[in-house]
Order: sequence, then C-alpha cells, then structure tokens
Amino acid sequence: MQYKFDILNLEPGDILLSRGDGLQAKIISNMTKGSFSHAMLYVGGTVIHADGAGVYSKNPQRIYSKKKDGLAVYRLKEKPTKELIEEICKKARSEVGKLYDLKGAISSISNGTDKSAEHKQFCSKLVALAFQAGGIIFEKSIDKMTPNDFCQSNLLELKDHVIPMSEYDQIFAQSPDYNLELQIETFEWLSKARDIAFKKRKRIIGSISNVFEYLIDYPEDDDTFCKLIDESRYYEFANIDKEINPDRYDLLLFKEHLSSIDNDKKKKIFIK
Repeated sequence: MQYKFDILNLEPGDILLSRGDGLQAKIISNMTKGSFSHAMLYVGGTVIHADGAGVYSKNPQRIYSKKKDGLAVYRLKEKPTKELIEEICKKARSEVGKLYDLKGAISSISNGTDKSAEHKQFCSKLVALAFQAGGIIFEKSIDKMTPNDFCQSNLLELKDHVIPMSEYDQIFAQSPDYNLELQIETFEWLSKARDIAFKKRKRIIGSISNVFEYLIDYPEDDDTFCKLIDESRYYEFANIDKEINPDRYDLLLFKEHLSSIDNDKKKKIFIK
C-alpha cells in the first residue's frame, strides 16, 4: 500500500511534510528528533519546495510514501484571510530558481551559528520565510527552522489529509514528469544569467524574480537575457500537455472523450 496527500482537501498555505529514504533524510530526522526530513508549501495545485536541485514547483500527486505517517499536512489553527494566504504563496513563488543552500540546511540542525545565504534556500527556511512575509512568525528563527519544528509549533495543527493511493494514482505518480525537464532547462539559463550579472555588475541573482529586478535596473541587458532563454527549451514545455491531452483544450474533443469512457474513469479525470 502506498499513501499520498489528499489533494481535494488541501488548501493554499498548507505545510506538507515528508520523510525521505536517503541518508541525508535519516540524518535530518535523527538530529531534529522527529519523523520528517522535508517541508513544502502548498500554493494551490502545486507545491513550492527546496531540495538538492534548488527551489522549484512540484505536483503533489507525485509525492507518495510507503507508510501513512511518512507524510503529514499542517495548517494554521486560526483561519487566515485570503489576502494573507496570497501573500504567503506569493513569497514562496518568488523564491523559485534559487540554488539549494546546503550549508544553511546543515547549520539549521546544529547548535552553531547561522550559515545560510540570502541568495540560496533550503526547505524549512523557505516555508518559514513565506509565512514571515505574511506576518506569521514561528517560535524559532527562520534560519534555524527544521521540518519537525512545524510539527511542534503552537500555530499549526495536524490535518488528516493523507490517504491510500489507487492503482491509477500510482501510475500517474510514476509517469514521466516533464516538470523535471523544465526545471533543468530553467536552472541552465538561470546559471548563465547569474554569471553575466555577476561579471558585468557584481550583482548576485538568486531567483527568477531577481532576474526581473536586475533587468529593471539594467534594461540594456534585456536582449542578452532573452537570448539565453530563447536558446534553451524553456518555452517548449508550455505545449507539452496540449500535445498529450488535446481534449483538455478543445470543448468538442473533451465532450467526445467523455462520451467514450465509463463513469468511473470520468470521476478520475475530474479528480485529477
């Protein structure tokens, strides 16, 4: 039996926790005396998180565990305003593109000084930073937050939103993830943009949002940066789903597709 997050009951602003199987995950769990090694923020339809590859989005339907207690959903006890949640999610999205902050992650689970970098990011700091942008301050400094600190926070409550996976869920979760390819392309052109910005202006670029900020200050570099993106496959991924599932983008094709399948499959389409 495999378990997944109950997508239909998640709300933007939910903190999703998971426990990995690798050595690093076990070290984090053991040193922080908890069950989890990774923290993510659900922003509606997707999660924003930081792992060894950097900060990017991920479909929560692709996250699963062999045990139910390998996943957890935490939510603010006091119902936040829509504006607050939008501010939290906006901040998380603005971090996309940053490189992983290994030193910061290590220092967060030690008693030493903070070694995190502003232009890099690690998972629990990312989540705490997003909440801080909305005025929600946790009991520890964001640089010292670990995934298990969210479990112990008086501001949050555990929600029972982890459920068994169906066969269909497992097939989808293990199907090719084009978002990973997009991530690779993003970090490749972003790496080149970082080099140009630092060599020309001694300016450090962390996230994709920083690229826009840089170009506002130096619009003369716009053509150079646009060329970097054009030379990558960054824009090509926008049409992948349209090619694979044309019925999602054409009402007539969608009606034709629905008429050709049974009710159980229809339900799965809408749940997906």
